[in-house]
Amino acid sequence: MPEQATNTDQPVYGAVARSYLDAGWRGVLPLPPRQKKPVPVGFTGRAGEWPGGPDIWTWMEDYETGNVALRLPENVIGIDIDAYPGKPGAVTLVNTEHAWGKLPGTWRTTSRDDGVSGIRLFTIPEGLEWPNEVGPGIEIIRFAHRYAIVWPSIHPETGHTYKWIADDGITHIGTIPTIDELPPLPQAWVTGLTHGREDTREARSPLSTAAAQAALALFDDGEPCRDVRRALERRLIDFSSTGHGARHELMLLGTERLVRLGIDGHHGVPTALAQLRDAFLRSVAGERKPGEGEAEWDRSLQGALAHVTTVESVDPCVDPFHGLIDRDQQTVSAVASAPDLGDGRPSPVAPPASEQESHGELVPEPTASVDDLRAQLVAQELERQRARRDATKILADEEAAAHFREPAWFTSLAEDLKLPDEPVTYTVDEVIPTGANVLLTAGFKTGKTTLVNNLARSLADGTPFLEAFPVTDEPGRIALWNYEVDERMYRRWLRDANIGSPENITVLNLRGFRLPLTTPRAEDWAVRWLADNHIRVWVVDPFARAFTGSGASENDNTEVGAFLDTLDIIKERAGVDVLILPTHTGRAEQESGAERARGATRLDDWADVRWLLTKDRTGARFFRATGRDVDVNEGRLEYDDDTRSLTFDPGKSRNTEKTMKVTEAVLAALTRVPGASVRQVRDEVRAARIGAQNTQIDQALAVLIEVGRVRVEHGARGARMHYRVSVGDYIDGGDS
Repeated sequence: MPEQATNTDQPVYGAVARSYLDAGWRGVLPLPPRQKKPVPVGFTGRAGEWPGGPDIWTWMEDYETGNVALRLPENVIGIDIDAYPGKPGAVTLVNTEHAWGKLPGTWRTTSRDDGVSGIRLFTIPEGLEWPNEVGPGIEIIRFAHRYAIVWPSIHPETGHTYKWIADDGITHIGTIPTIDELPPLPQAWVTGLTHGREDTREARSPLSTAAAQAALALFDDGEPCRDVRRALERRLIDFSSTGHGARHELMLLGTERLVRLGIDGHHGVPTALAQLRDAFLRSVAGERKPGEGEAEWDRSLQGALAHVTTVESVDPCVDPFHGLIDRDQQTVSAVASAPDLGDGRPSPVAPPASEQESHGELVPEPTASVDDLRAQLVAQELERQRARRDATKILADEEAAAHFREPAWFTSLAEDLKLPDEPVTYTVDEVIPTGANVLLTAGFKTGKTTLVNNLARSLADGTPFLEAFPVTDEPGRIALWNYEVDERMYRRWLRDANIGSPENITVLNLRGFRLPLTTPRAEDWAVRWLADNHIRVWVVDPFARAFTGSGASENDNTEVGAFLDTLDIIKERAGVDVLILPTHTGRAEQESGAERARGATRLDDWADVRWLLTKDRTGARFFRATGRDVDVNEGRLEYDDDTRSLTFDPGKSRNTEKTMKVTEAVLAALTRVPGASVRQVRDEVRAARIGAQNTQIDQALAVLIEVGRVRVEHGARGARMHYRVSVGDYIDGGDS
């Protein structure tokens, strides 16, 4: 990745044109200072020429302080997204990615800081017919349509500097992306935009084998030059790291890229093509029939070579300014050599026109100091953060005003107390009060979705939940928003549940779908959907997946609170009675009775009722419910694998289960070691690996002694020896 020139007081085309050429961009076009147009006539559009070295050299002088534009090559496309106020590019992007899949990370040129706006660059197959836009707010830029404005240009209206942002979202100062760093546009996007239609205005007749060989012979053979090596290395890496289904597309992109470099005069293309062929054939070995891979390669190469009409005589890697005559004693070498930036890298910035004499030699004037540059960056960042703070407050005020409704109220408590008290009612007896928000907190792989499906069946059919808690006569319709389970698997699970009245349930499968509920549009849609389906019980499963659609952090109390408030607003606006929100505990083991939801504490505070689903080390599952007007002690859940149904047993909790296991282990220890001391009993029980502590073992032993199941005898020196009492003796002793 070639180094970018350091920016000066204003953008300088003359300072960076050479850097863009070194990165492999042929169409480095100048613009007037701080302007978006016009570019020189005759170098854009379908019939436009590509600039040569003399053109660029002249522009470096005539447009020294001008903005910089890139005319994209034939195999590169720009997806230009406008997501600032008044432009719907962000909405169009969300909708399009839902239809065609998410765009991969790539380099983006932009002057904005909203994280979305800008031109994203991808490589594409040549010879297809492309539209001029994806949809409202998203235009397409390619060699025959428009151009991209790039660093270090200045936006004419905002005064902001254009910048290159990498696929990790970080602005990389000092680098310019190369064409071979760009990812391919996903095939679903290629098909969606072009429908596979060839561009008849660029139609290429298929070449015979002999004609292809003749075209290939026009290229300079030998050792690949810098740009050819760079293109080859990128494709070799792709072949080694990409799934089988994408290798044909990678091979097409590779042949077209190398042939295009050969047309531009770069050296070593035949050698690189031979290496690419070997790599492709190795990558598909065993997947193709004998000779099939070779034929596939030949067809691709013949199609790429149909581009060839003439070939440049000079390799741009060697001399992009071939044939130039020095002007005013300023040579190309002077442009390429520049002051050291202080980190061992020479800057590609051209030396200033005025130079001073030092010890009889001409040396360039010093550039702006690092401290000055840092001060400028700090000032710009401060302004950005102030603007972001002000914008956040304005947006919050707008949203608050849009959702504000004056609440009902009484002028005094005396009037309020005149209303009769309403009895507590339940949608599901004991565990779901009418109107409650229920937070189902479950450990990893404890059967959270199975419990939710059991609830849905009980509500739909009017049968007791977990065969223990009756439901009201008319709980209404149920909505299951499934964010987690594959749609096909979820359908099988619900079919196995044998729901008698499935017409009372509506399922919305949202796995892989982003629904940002905190945005006004998504909130309004959710309200309409719930109201139109007459939903009374709404299950959003799970919280983390639904919340991620809002693009926030689940550990941030403010952001989680805003999301939960939105759920409450949707619930109230849509007339929903009960909201069930399943979530997970952390993966770390938590003390029994102290389990809490993963993430922000605001989540636990929000719920009216908390259900807790846990599992012990043996795999047994337990359920308890606490909250406002709810207090159900922990009990064990028995699972029927055939019907995926759960039954609640209130007589068994994790504590009672553990006590029983320790008690049995103590009796077993005394069977193995009659007359054992307390220490020996402890050692034997711990050897059974049931996770018991000394206090639990001692307590179990004391209870067994108290009820007569263990007899104590005193030995020498006050030793206490413990013996198990047989069942018959225990019964006789109890009757005496």
